[in-house]
Amino acid sequence: TIFSEVFSGVSSTSGTGNDKDHPGVYSISTGSSATSTGYLRVGNSSGTVMVGGGTLIYEQLIRIPNLSDGSQTFTAQFGFFEPSYGAGTGGNHNIKFIHDSTSGNWQTSIKNGGVMTTTASSTAVSTGWQKIRIVINADRTSVSFFVNGTEISSSPMTGSNIPDNTDAMSFGWGITKSFGTTARTIDTDYVFIYQKLTNPT
Repeated sequence: TIFSEVFSGVSSTSGTGNDKDHPGVYSISTGSSATSTGYLRVGNSSGTVMVGGGTLIYEQLIRIPNLSDGSQTFTAQFGFFEPSYGAGTGGNHNIKFIHDSTSGNWQTSIKNGGVMTTTASSTAVSTGWQKIRIVINADRTSVSFFVNGTEISSSPMTGSNIPDNTDAMSFGWGITKSFGTTARTIDTDYVFIYQKLTNPT
């Protein structure tokens, strides 16, 4: 397992969300804690990947069975992030899909040097299975976001808030509970990352 688990009051299980079309589902649950946080990331706290070395793609098939609302509030985040901040928007750099109680729609986020741009899209977060995809172009000037193969309205994101090509990031997903004592869950079927290096030698 190349993923490192980082949990505080959160449990993880394999197989509880399986169905005939989605074998091998991995679930993260907040349990009954109102302040739990947990995430899975690749590698250690030193970071695994940098942008700008070639087209970089992150894809994940996920399910959030119950969305964040006024009575059970949480933030779920997916994508690239500074290794120490997998379940939050802290740190200095990230490229993420975000779901929280501020909007029923997907939000997209880029952050560089501690300065973040987060934009709500017009695409609703589903409680069923949905495939999210992040594509960072080869020279890190543009980040595109897709849900179920369709580019969403907040995409592409451009500008100086895309992380620099010297910023080491990890990738993964996480959940942070902020209110309510009913468990909330993220299910994952698969995670895929691909980079076509511009200068592989």
